[in-house]
Amino acid sequence: MAAGACAPPMFLPASARNWNSTAREVAQALETGHYDVAEQRLDGYIAANRDRPQAADAWLWLAVVRSDPVNKGTKAGAALAALDSAVAHGRTGPAGTVAAALRRQIVQADAAARELDQARHALTDARQAAAATPQRPAAEPSNLAEEVARLKRELDKANEELARVKRTLRQRRP
Repeated sequence: MAAGACAPPMFLPASARNWNSTAREVAQALETGHYDVAEQRLDGYIAANRDRPQAADAWLWLAVVRSDPVNKGTKAGAALAALDSAVAHGRTGPAGTVAAALRRQIVQADAAARELDQARHALTDARQAAAATPQRPAAEPSNLAEEVARLKRELDKANEELARVKRTLRQRRP
């Protein structure tokens, strides 16, 4: 049985009691969207309890906070580093499996985000190139009728000229 699993809080080691209060504070910060506060609390706990078993839990929480897409300060590299620290500090068994799964998700999400950024840049470049290309203004409906009438007049003149040339050629034949 894990140490302190059934012990009253007053008999828990100080690091375990501190972890329980830290975990509550982090949860409250996350519920209110204060990711920076959650990260500061976790960083502080890890710094003070680096060699304690609960540090691995703190590293795992830190990875979750850093990988949350709602967190504007999300950085995949920082989340992966926290996960690696969680595993290095003893996160094995089911929690280690969770850490490994989360690591794979972060790597895939980061790759997808990079591909999306590349697609956005390509789209922006294409839009800029299209904007720089001169466009022939589309004929407005009122101008369209005038344009059709003008083209018909030109065609009639061309047909008249063709007919004149044909007559001239017929007259010159012996």
